[in-house]
Amino acid sequence: MGAFGGYESANIAAVAFARKELGRLDLPFLAAGTFGILGMQLAFTLAQAELTVYSGCGRDYPRTGRRPQAGRLNYCPDCGERTRSRDAQREFRRVDREILGRRDKGGSISAIASEMDLDRERIRAAIKRREKRHG
Repeated sequence: MGAFGGYESANIAAVAFARKELGRLDLPFLAAGTFGILGMQLAFTLAQAELTVYSGCGRDYPRTGRRPQAGRLNYCPDCGERTRSRDAQREFRRVDREILGRRDKGGSISAIASEMDLDRERIRAAIKRREKRHG
């Protein structure tokens, strides 16, 4: 039995609050008595782990080693590459829409690049993609 098994005998329940944008799962444990609380603390200490949530599928897992970096997404081995690609495409399109919205309001390429902390070539490429789509 691993460090995360056997909680039934300690009468431990958890209420999970997923924080998908942080790639974490907050678990305030509701343990029946002192032994339940001690059991949970001991299991996590022995495993040197913290429960976190995969950004794509939302499944939780015990993370060992370094904590997830704030602002970075965390993907599981099963759906990771597919989900990572989908999320990257969504973010790319979101940035394109923001670039084009600022351009439509009269923003110059240099001003947009400066405001969004992007390279001017990224701004030009978004504009060219729109021109190519709309002729």
